[in-house]
Amino acid sequence: MNYLKTNVMILSLLISLCIACSDSGTTPPPPAPVVNSLKEANPKVLFGAHARGFDMNPSIASITKSEFNISQGLWYAGFGGWTAKGVYNFTDFNNQINFLKENKLGTHIHMLVGPDFYMPSWLKNQKWTPQDLDAQLKDMIDNIMESNDNKNKVDVWNVANELIDDNGVYRTDMVWNQMGWEDDKSGLTGNDYMNDKHPIFVRKAFEYCRLKTRAKLEYRDYNIETASPSSFSNRKQRAVYQLLKHMIVSKIPIDAIGIQGHYDIGNFSKYVTTGDLKFSIERFKGLGLEVYMTEVDFGTGKNSDNTPKPWTAALAEQQKTDYYNLMKISAQAGVARIYTWGVIDNFDKGWKFDENPLPWDKDGKKKSAYEGLKQGLIDAR
Repeated sequence: MNYLKTNVMILSLLISLCIACSDSGTTPPPPAPVVNSLKEANPKVLFGAHARGFDMNPSIASITKSEFNISQGLWYAGFGGWTAKGVYNFTDFNNQINFLKENKLGTHIHMLVGPDFYMPSWLKNQKWTPQDLDAQLKDMIDNIMESNDNKNKVDVWNVANELIDDNGVYRTDMVWNQMGWEDDKSGLTGNDYMNDKHPIFVRKAFEYCRLKTRAKLEYRDYNIETASPSSFSNRKQRAVYQLLKHMIVSKIPIDAIGIQGHYDIGNFSKYVTTGDLKFSIERFKGLGLEVYMTEVDFGTGKNSDNTPKPWTAALAEQQKTDYYNLMKISAQAGVARIYTWGVIDNFDKGWKFDENPLPWDKDGKKKSAYEGLKQGLIDAR
């Protein structure tokens, strides 16, 4: 009998609590998400880095497999990939792609064409006829696509990279310009009209890619976070926007725009306070394109003698804040993919060496920047 009374009392108490919750119009808050990796932080954003070094450093391979759902393979024609006319070395390139596919990561390739800095000497130091360059461009793209069945293994191709200077005009250090120019079809006027003509090689490169693959095709550049008149690079963003508009109107196949995202620690705050980055992402999305942050890093910057600034606790905390803000703004504005430019500090001796720019230190240990990055993605859900 006492047992029955006890159960009745417990049941009555539970009913009373339910009624009280119903009457107050409140429900318990959902539990905080348990996030064990960056790929779990925000279901609307794919996250990764470039994959170079997985075969040389076990930390890079381990982090790539455990933290990311996408990553980038690198193709630099002038750094050993295109050794002579019609002669290619795809060994390292294909190994990167196969490593990503074997580990079930989405694959993104950077880059096919760009300024002469990235092109082989035998190509960039000669005069060519437009027909000759056209044939070589198509041959390079065809071989890249057919090798290793890359046309079916790669999800996104960064077709063209860094074609426009900060002053808004096309770079003159591009052998590909010898293929000629075509009239602007963007229909833009006023301050948004920057260039009368665009390089023909842009059309050709994107069209040759589309003939081989249904993967997404991307244009990429740096210093395109703002069109504010107060920014030294405001003309560049408007010129890139015009190029993209010209491509769309001209029915040149393009699916995405990549914002590189290289910063010194502490200089990202201007994009936070002005809202420029959010505006720019939404502006590019308004063209019907996907927007990616493709090469994100926050380095210490350099002293006047070109040596890296010393690492301090204050810089580490600011780097954490910068990563948080960039991730949150980008994800909320609708960026589809985010990549850091590498995985661990001090692996790449040619880019921001000793500037501590990445979320993991040189030994593969998480820095406070990692926590800022992850929380920014979570808070943007």
